[in-house]
Amino acid sequence: MARDFFQEDFLQKIGGHPQAKILSQYFYTNLQERADGKIDWRFSKPGILASVEEGRAHSRWHEVEALKVPTLIIRGENSEELPPEDFRKMQKVNSLVTGVEIKGAGHWVHSDQPQEFCRVVAQFFEGVSSGRHSVPV
Repeated sequence: MARDFFQEDFLQKIGGHPQAKILSQYFYTNLQERADGKIDWRFSKPGILASVEEGRAHSRWHEVEALKVPTLIIRGENSEELPPEDFRKMQKVNSLVTGVEIKGAGHWVHSDQPQEFCRVVAQFFEGVSSGRHSVPV
């Protein structure tokens, strides 16, 4: 039943999305069909919700400031989860943070722009291994 929904109905509802098939597979793999025929999250839904709530309950700027290794922050241009001002601040508070914003992507940059995402990550690691930690974009 859930499989049918994600293979048919879901695809019709978001058919215009360039990654519709990948999204439907992703969502389906995060569900489990129980013996009683009901569907539930494969992972602990209360745990996920508590984690998100806790993650947003406290300022984490001290953690960004304390980073001691080159760190890449990738933001999708259309992300509603990481505001542009926070993205810029992350780069200002620690010189080891490199930020790259990828055009045409939302919060799931790796899904929205997979080739550009891989290019940026590869360039970052090449830079780290050569002693540079910034990404020429």
